[in-house]
Amino acid sequence: VVAMTRALFKGVHTPSHTQQVRKTVLDLVRVLLENWKSDVETLGFDLGEGVVGVIEEERDPRNLMMAFALGRRLLEDFGNTCISQEALTTLFESLTSYFPITFTPPKDDKYGITGDDLRAGLNAALAASPRMAQFALPFLMDSSKDITVGDNDQAIHDALEALGYCLERYGPVVTREHLAEVFKTARDQVCRTTT
Repeated sequence: VVAMTRALFKGVHTPSHTQQVRKTVLDLVRVLLENWKSDVETLGFDLGEGVVGVIEEERDPRNLMMAFALGRRLLEDFGNTCISQEALTTLFESLTSYFPITFTPPKDDKYGITGDDLRAGLNAALAASPRMAQFALPFLMDSSKDITVGDNDQAIHDALEALGYCLERYGPVVTREHLAEVFKTARDQVCRTTT
């Protein structure tokens, strides 16, 4: 299992394949993380780098749901021994490249994935480990007050909703560390005026 996983991560550049091949790789990685946790954990940092490589640059909503779930599982179940600081940074950058999620399913959609589903998946991945707080909290606070989004109330709402979700999941210790900036952001949003 370990040799096959290592070969998968090293030999398959997942983003360059079709949606169906990418889905198959994502499914395989999910099964490996779920059913052979102790085996793949022996890969150490190669596991984190491999999972990040599999999920980055994904563009299909069906696969994004799986990619967000894999990012969450990696952070929740494998921790510091399998996710280097560099892989954590790359995972964060990969996840937040989708923010804000503006997906609207096509009228003839047969998969049933909504923008809310994608937002929930992204939030769960960002909130999966307090290690993400160093990146996610400043990013979400900045996104909630980013003047480049103009008066895009939905993007601001999504950023504040994700911020609240992350703070709840990270717990009181992490929240306390960022409380002053969170209150400043909340005050700025409540007192914000439009011209």
